[in-house]
Amino acid sequence: MAIPRGSINHDIFSDLKNFVRTFIDPKICKKASSDTIKILRNVLSKRYPYTYFSFLPYARTSFYATLKALNIEKGSEILMTPFNISPMSNVLDKLGIKPVFIDINLNDFGPDYIHLEKLLQKKNVKCFLLTYLFGYVPDLDVIIDLCKKNKVILIEDISQNIGAKFKNKPLGTFGEVAFYSASLSKYVDSYNGSFILTKNKEISYKLEKFSKELSNPSKKR
Repeated sequence: MAIPRGSINHDIFSDLKNFVRTFIDPKICKKASSDTIKILRNVLSKRYPYTYFSFLPYARTSFYATLKALNIEKGSEILMTPFNISPMSNVLDKLGIKPVFIDINLNDFGPDYIHLEKLLQKKNVKCFLLTYLFGYVPDLDVIIDLCKKNKVILIEDISQNIGAKFKNKPLGTFGEVAFYSASLSKYVDSYNGSFILTKNKEISYKLEKFSKELSNPSKKR
């Protein structure tokens, strides 16, 4: 079954032009400059005020960095909805964390709330990765209440729902941490890249430290 993940907002001629430029101008393939990051940080701050941002190459990298920053221990369990890219499972395998999949309801394509409540009561569940689907917004009042009740950390993946709101508050500001993928076919894409947002200063410090330790991107990639 085909699952819509976004839309491509640039034409094939622009793509070919940029592809050719990567061979002519090697600067294009280098890591973003501090000035570029500063501009992006300012743009994001207007939508997500009082928030810390970290920039990484992929959503899977952001997911890995988030779990490390949250100190999720090996052997823990994380709740997930089943519509996710396979590299997310690879991240969990690398960290020794077990995924536990939640049924999806067909009204708002969020988690099945009864199933969610049952799984959140499991002793070893440490966090819930909420991946918003198809632009729909689930009932976050229920989700947040259940997570708080069971002391489970909420992580938001806003890759398919950037710009969406719940009760006039933007998605990405409800969990402890959120991340966005800007890869090809997302609603706002830059061919590559990801950012993480959090209001927790300590977590932000760990994410920034992780980001600075990464190798420079491959020119081929």
